[in-house]
Amino acid sequence: MGRIVGAPRPPSWRRQGRDELPTGFAGHGPLRAAQRRPACWRKDGEAPVWRHRVLAARQTTDVLLIKFACLGAAADDEPLVVTLGFALQRAACQLLELDTREVGVLTVPTGPQGETYGVALYDNVAGGAGHVRKLLDLGGELLEGAERVLYRSEEHHRRCETACLECLLSFDSQAAMAVTPFVRKSAHKHVAAMLRQRPE
Repeated sequence: MGRIVGAPRPPSWRRQGRDELPTGFAGHGPLRAAQRRPACWRKDGEAPVWRHRVLAARQTTDVLLIKFACLGAAADDEPLVVTLGFALQRAACQLLELDTREVGVLTVPTGPQGETYGVALYDNVAGGAGHVRKLLDLGGELLEGAERVLYRSEEHHRRCETACLECLLSFDSQAAMAVTPFVRKSAHKHVAAMLRQRPE
């Protein structure tokens, strides 16, 4: 006869109270305390914590959606589109003389069934600031700026495969790169092809 070695773990959405909280969470200090002790929770059985809540906010701002139909099948290559997005963001900020934190960048699904990727550039302030609206007036300058971001020099092009501080890597892009590695050389090849295909 078998023996029961332990009860099955409840699914994450059913865990309550102190069930599987991160290590040290139960002993955290009060937010307004200068020191960790005394602990915020005074009793062993006490667990005044909300579980399974999502905090969110709605913010109105200006957004520019860029679709990459010209990439063909490559438009479903997420690392490529993420890299293009940050190249366009950096180019936009250089052209408008802005800090890169003023223009946000997101990779979003596009196409009839969301089967490809596009880039949303947006004003990173509530209500918008008109920055991305100005990009519409720049026309091909934005794409040319993206090429300058991706290709700094021949020496840089030889040694930089993904991204570096000289081209794409910055405080605000490093988190995105940690999730989806950049592909600078591939992005440069596609941007150069787009520029060659532009009507005169």
